[in-house]
Amino acid sequence: MPRRSLLAPLALFGAFAVAYNLAVFVHEGGHFLASLLVSGAGARRWELLVHPFSVSYVWMDDWSRLGDTGRAWILAGGMLTGIVVGGAAVPVALRRVPGSLSSLLAWSFVACSGMLNGLYLLTALLVPWGDVGALFGLGLPGWAAVVVGLPVAGVWLWADARLLRSCGLSAPNVPWPLSRSVLGAVSYPGLIVAWQVFVESEPAVPLAVYLLYAAAVAVWMAAALPAARRSAEDLGTVEVGTVARLLLAGLVVSAALLAAGPVTLGG
Repeated sequence: MPRRSLLAPLALFGAFAVAYNLAVFVHEGGHFLASLLVSGAGARRWELLVHPFSVSYVWMDDWSRLGDTGRAWILAGGMLTGIVVGGAAVPVALRRVPGSLSSLLAWSFVACSGMLNGLYLLTALLVPWGDVGALFGLGLPGWAAVVVGLPVAGVWLWADARLLRSCGLSAPNVPWPLSRSVLGAVSYPGLIVAWQVFVESEPAVPLAVYLLYAAAVAVWMAAALPAARRSAEDLGTVEVGTVARLLLAGLVVSAALLAAGPVTLGG
């Protein structure tokens, strides 16, 4: 495979490493904001962890004093915030120059927001876990997860198509477009799975969930390619400098989050 053939997959890997962690931060920040609105001054201390390769969380000290309604709003706050902020990023992404650093990051963020929050709702129907599993325990019906999750997953698919156009993988006569698209898409989820297998001593989430996410990312990117090829608009070309900056940014973000660990807020 020619050396330049790896530029687009590497660009997708670097953009995903940044955008995924930003989307996780927005999601967890949504839990924090919801806890402020629901519990008011009741919570005195919060703990926030955004982990690049494992489970992230927000812990609050007055959780046990909340009723079911308050808990439900806080649990749903992460997904609601992620969906709203991800949607608000769409007009920003549409104004970026295809193939640019900002275009790749913006569309990756929209895609990761759709993946984290839409897929979260849908996978919990198969493997109840995390916020959605807890919401099911509080009475959330499965049909509600489908009604919200499917449109969000549809936005994720559309964002993937725009991302493929931005990095030039949907251009006519591009060699190995499917394999390069899937390779770039699953590289970072593959690192997460490897971390769970080889580093995490006591995984907080079943490995099946991470494997399901990685498989869904690959399937969604493969499904986005035909949609991306239907239009010749917004085709971009990824340059070596852009790839280098994306990979450096992904490395810095992941290393910084690992070094930071849990952050305590409040008293």
